[in-house]
Amino acid sequence: MSKRKRRVELTFALVSFPSPVNSLPEEVTLLMNHRIQFSSNVSATQEHLTKSIAPIAKKFGLQLSAFAKEAGTEADEVLGGKYVKIETFGLPLEPAPRSSLSGGVWDLFSGTIK
Repeated sequence: MSKRKRRVELTFALVSFPSPVNSLPEEVTLLMNHRIQFSSNVSATQEHLTKSIAPIAKKFGLQLSAFAKEAGTEADEVLGGKYVKIETFGLPLEPAPRSSLSGGVWDLFSGTIK
């Protein structure tokens, strides 16, 4: 029985914090882009990220809010000021299904580009 490894590709697009370069920031924002395998889905990726970040947050004494559903609640009030908050921007998209390489649509397309 083979055990498949989960692979999540991450791209860090933006890291920002509102303080001078030579001091420790009070708040840091990190934007990540996730590429999800065809065999996985959004909820599995969210679970993987939560499990990966939870031990780090615990090690540094930070609360963790991962993909919370409550609207209008400020994390600082709920989590006491020292926290890691993971959230999505917009609607997360499931991986697109694999395209067929045979059949009527593919035959028409491949015949058109020849």
